[in-house]
Formats: sequence, structure tokens, C-alpha cells
Amino acid sequence: MLTRLRRWRALILAAIVLLLLGSIDALLKTTAEPGYCPENPLWTLAIDDFPGFYAALGTCDSSKAAIPELRKPLADVARGIRLATGIRPTPLRCRVWFGNKLLAAYTEEGIGFCVHPGLLTRLVYLYCHLIARTPTEEGVSRFGSFCYGWREGFLIVSPSSSYVRASLMAAKPSVESPEGRREMRLAWAGSKGALRVRPEDGLPVDGWIQGQLAPRRADGLSLSESWPAPPLMSVVVSRWSDLKILAGLARVGLEYASQRLLDEETRQQILSMAAEGVEYLSTQIDTDALPKDWDRSVDECALALWDIDTGETIPVPELALVLHSAEPAFGPHPFEKVLAADNGIPHEWDGRPGIVIPWMGEKLMLCLATRDQDRLLTTQEPLMAELIGAEITGRPREADAALALNWAKAGHCAGALLARAADLELVPRMNRKDVEIEWMPYIRAASHLGTLDLQATSRDGRIVFQGFLARQGAQTAAPPQP
Repeated sequence: MLTRLRRWRALILAAIVLLLLGSIDALLKTTAEPGYCPENPLWTLAIDDFPGFYAALGTCDSSKAAIPELRKPLADVARGIRLATGIRPTPLRCRVWFGNKLLAAYTEEGIGFCVHPGLLTRLVYLYCHLIARTPTEEGVSRFGSFCYGWREGFLIVSPSSSYVRASLMAAKPSVESPEGRREMRLAWAGSKGALRVRPEDGLPVDGWIQGQLAPRRADGLSLSESWPAPPLMSVVVSRWSDLKILAGLARVGLEYASQRLLDEETRQQILSMAAEGVEYLSTQIDTDALPKDWDRSVDECALALWDIDTGETIPVPELALVLHSAEPAFGPHPFEKVLAADNGIPHEWDGRPGIVIPWMGEKLMLCLATRDQDRLLTTQEPLMAELIGAEITGRPREADAALALNWAKAGHCAGALLARAADLELVPRMNRKDVEIEWMPYIRAASHLGTLDLQATSRDGRIVFQGFLARQGAQTAAPPQP
């Protein structure tokens, strides 16, 4: 018996040591704090179980649909990470080396991330500083092209030394409280908005943004299912003024994105083209012609970007607007007073009279018509012919706003616009071939994401939304509740 124990004691001792080291590793990785980043970040991203989120994201239906288009870009990213860190980026290796938590941020100092690693990474750090004598300046060291520093068990890493240095001195950041370990929490613009994404089929999302919308109709919003086919993008609200509120929020987001993604010369070229378009529209639209309470009877508005015609030098959007009233609509269309309708041509669709106002040939021809309780406007005559015969289907939505985006149409238009921009030398340091290699894989991947489907309500000065970022096919699950 004693001989048998001697044979197994080495294995038993090894098991005890591994169990002890595993317990120490798990204890070192455990923390309730979110991590550190410089103060006043433009956005922060937090995940309590990053390896679990990473693994689950790869198995959801939207990832399976998009990843085939991204095999080379993802392989290039993985290779770059492996060459820079010596670690192949897999969920298991991320958990072993970096722990569970991840806090990433973008600030004026640059971009970086913060993790709470376990025993293995700390031993490597001790070796570098006690044996290899890695130089440290103001708490910041360098590993390859990355700078890093430690604070209260957190490892802060960034290409920018100023990012790491600011993180070592900053106060604890304000991060949205988690509702689940495997969720991504994104906050931006000084806590003016936040969202959560779960790595499940459809990519369920919920969040909020500062703002206030009019309360929904008593029986809910019904126009979100009133289109003859899915448009590129549509938004439905209760009041005309809410469209202007959402347009303002979208404009702020686009301005922010353009400042980060485009150089100043390209931005000025695009702004100049937009200014010319606005100047032309101002000569065609009399914004003071509508009386103050013209939309008093309107209790639901639906605006759709049907498509973007990229056949001309300047892209032409195809738009459709539906104004639903609580009572049958009589008399002239209210927008006849706003538009330069002196050269309007009487027309009829499906037995319903209306007017056509030529602006820029067939590409931009305003059409006004009435359908029962709805006032309709489109920017092309064939679109009015489709819209006026469409029927409202589906259940009304109990929400103050509903937003939908068709990723397939959006990807097609984005690809065409980007290729045209490259031909016109609007993409810095890129021609059409460069754009095809660098950007088109991501656009083609986005076109496989199905439909973005969100609905929102107003609560205490916030527009609270929930839904799906990428609903595939005929998925009918109810949106998650925030």
C-alpha cells in the first residue's frame, strides 16, 4: 500500500499545486471594479466576460452570415495581434492571459484598453522588471509597439504613452451597470447615451439617448408595416416635430463620425456639395408657407429612405413620406404651399388624384397624393404608384418611435457610393482598387446582417430603445425589454 502511495505522490502533489495555482489565478482575476481610462472619454466599451462574449458572438446567426466575407481581414487582424503580443487571439487564450474584464476607451490621448489579468501575465511582468530590467518612466513601460502600466491589479495598454499615463492618474470612470456578464456596454459623449448588445441571434440591443419624443397614438404606431416592400431605412413617430428631433440626433452622429473617419480636405468637399444641395432646395421650398398648426390632425408620421440612385454624379435619394391623420383627409395637400408647385402637373394613381412637381427630371420628381386618412409624398413617380396601393399590415407597435434599416440595401448603396467616391478622389490616398481591398469586405459582410429593428419610448428626458441590430430572415422574437 505504501509503495502505491509513493508511486502516486508526485501526481497528487502536482494536482494539488495546479489546484492551488488555479485558485490563485481565479482570485487575481476577480474584481468588481470596471477598470481605468483617461477622464472625459469620447466613448467607453465595457464587457465583464470578454472571452465568453467573444466565443458566443462567433456562434450567433448574424456572425455566421457575415464572417465568410471577412475571413481575410479577420485573419490579418489575428496575425497582427499574434506578431505584436505573441498571443493568438482565441477566447481561451484571452481568458488565460488577460482575465475576464475588458474596458476600452477612445479619448484625446488615443485609444486603449484595460484588463484584470491573472497569475501568468503577472509572472511575465515580474520577470521583465526584476530580471530583464525593462525600463519604466512615470509608471509606463513599453512592449513592442505598445505602452502599458499597472494600477490596482489592472493592466492598461495603448499605443499611446499619454493614454496610459492619463489612465494611471484618472478618477474611476462612470460605466453603466451590467445586467449580464456576456454583454457589451457602450457609452458615449459624456454619458449622453449608452447601449447594450448581447451575443445572441439577432444581436439584441437596448439603451438610451438624451431627448424627448411625443407620446405614441392610443392604439400604437401602425405605419411601420405600411410599405409595399422593405425600404433601405424607415422611421415612424407620432408627430412631425419628432422627425426633426431624430434628424438632429442623426446629424450630430454623422458629424462626429466624419471628424474621426475623414480628413479635413475631404470633409470640406463633402460639406461644399451638401451646401449646394441645401441652397438649391431652399429655392424650391418655402419653409414659412405652412401655418403654425398645420399638423394638428396628424397623429403618425412615417419617413422612408427607399433607395439611393447612384447612376448620376451626385447621388439622388428616393424618399417617401406618409402623414396619417385621425380623420379623413380633405382639401389640397398641405405641402403644396411649401413646394414650388406653380409648374405642378395633375396626375392620378390608382384612381386617386394628386400632383407631380418636376424638379430634376425623372430622378427627382415630387409627387403629392391623398389616400383615405393619409397624405403621401414621394420623390419619384414610380414610387408613388407603389406606395399608394400598399396596405397597412402587422400589429401596431406600442412605442413612441420605430426604426428599421435593411442591411442588404444599405450595403449595396454604400458599396456604390464608396466606389464612386474613390473614382472622384474623395477617399484619401485610395483608388477604386484600394477601396475594394480595404473596405468592400466589411460592406459585403454588413449586407448579410438582415434587418436592424428598433423601437423607442420617452422616459424622464431619455429616448429609451430596444430591439435587434441584425434580425435574420423571418425571426419573430419580441424585442428585449430594457
